[in-house]
Amino acid sequence: MKMMRVIILIISSVAFFVKADELLKTPKYDVLPCCQLCPEAADSNNYNNSFLQANYRILEGKNGWLFRSQADLKTDFGPKPDVYPMLFTFLSKLERRGSKVLLVYTPSRGLVHSDELISNEYDKGLAQKNYIKALSMFRSIGFIVPQLDRIFDSKSGKEFFFHRDSHWTPDGSRLTAELVAEEIKKDPLYTQLKSKKFSTTLNGFNSQPGVIQLATSQLCHGDKFTYEFFQQYITQPVDDDADSLIADNVEQPDIVLLGTSFSAMEKFNFDGFLKQYLGKDLLNLALSGGEDRGAWTEYLVSDTYQKKPPKLIIWEVPSQHSMSDKSLFRQLIPLVDNGCHNKTLLLNKSQTIDYGKSADVVFSRDLLDVNANELVVDLTVSDPDVKNLQVKVWYQDGTNEIFTIKQNKRAQSQGRFVFLLSQDDKRLNSKFLSMDITQIDSHVESIKLDTSVCSQSGYSK
Repeated sequence: MKMMRVIILIISSVAFFVKADELLKTPKYDVLPCCQLCPEAADSNNYNNSFLQANYRILEGKNGWLFRSQADLKTDFGPKPDVYPMLFTFLSKLERRGSKVLLVYTPSRGLVHSDELISNEYDKGLAQKNYIKALSMFRSIGFIVPQLDRIFDSKSGKEFFFHRDSHWTPDGSRLTAELVAEEIKKDPLYTQLKSKKFSTTLNGFNSQPGVIQLATSQLCHGDKFTYEFFQQYITQPVDDDADSLIADNVEQPDIVLLGTSFSAMEKFNFDGFLKQYLGKDLLNLALSGGEDRGAWTEYLVSDTYQKKPPKLIIWEVPSQHSMSDKSLFRQLIPLVDNGCHNKTLLLNKSQTIDYGKSADVVFSRDLLDVNANELVVDLTVSDPDVKNLQVKVWYQDGTNEIFTIKQNKRAQSQGRFVFLLSQDDKRLNSKFLSMDITQIDSHVESIKLDTSVCSQSGYSK
């Protein structure tokens, strides 16, 4: 009887250990493809709003990747040659005020993750060549430019971008920050910047719904793709001296970060990684949805910049922005000196325009003494929601030009538009005659305009 009990106990024990061992084994599942892009995504007529147009045209890749044919798979990068002089002028004006500029011109998703494409129509070799050429051009103009082409040759095994979102992952953010810090440390300016220690630690997990994924959901009337989860980081100062910490909070850092949501969103921790790898503090004034201009137009007119320009400005801009729009630099160049503020005015005028009407805003023979390309128009519209102005400018030789001054929708400009007149080579010595506003992006019945004109270099004493 005792023997039977022992045998039963042994058998029971063996059965228990077998079950426990089975429980510890990793379960195995058959992996089946989860998602196929709907046919509607291939029809250009379905991209019928601004959000979908910004994500045109969505292509399915391998392993749950989604790409945008225009933004992600472009093969040309950087501005057109006729914009180079304006870029040079912009940098020169910033440097005269004591600020160098480092450009973070982030490579496209196609450049970094072309191995996830199914189609062979993307010419990665041409894209790489043109991207490297653009970086070289920016350096020749005067930007500090890190070796960002090393990103798409990185063999770290970590993904730089999300599968279904336009943004970089924290790993992509970290790698970029390393390359930026490496480049800044080569510049003599680095030793002039006040040092400060920072430490980065894990801060849980977060999810990314994915901009391209959201566009797919609209096109396909439902979402087949899941959110992506990632490890999130936080960077904090390491300072044992409480008095020193209080002093640093009062003092404005010598580095300012301007850019897009890549820099503005805390969950990517780009500014934190920069602080850690640089060993320097910085002020992050990036603007989510700000495109290539929003953060600049807010920052340059602020007291933060006008009263104390930083020694270094880090400008992050995704390479989907070519920076070929002259409207951008027509605004940024005069904004460095805050338009016509504190300058001798060559003209000052107030008037009212009715909805839907054009108006002769500026006409003065007194302005014929100044070359048109030196003139700055500083105009404030009473409707603060206006983001676009179309103007027609006449010159003394009888020629004219029509152009639009475009502001970022998220930037707080309070209806103020500051811009240069003639910037084309053929009009460098042209004399300005008059300017009409032909279109105002407003539905207000009656709009008041306050217009000033000054010379770029015309400070009052």
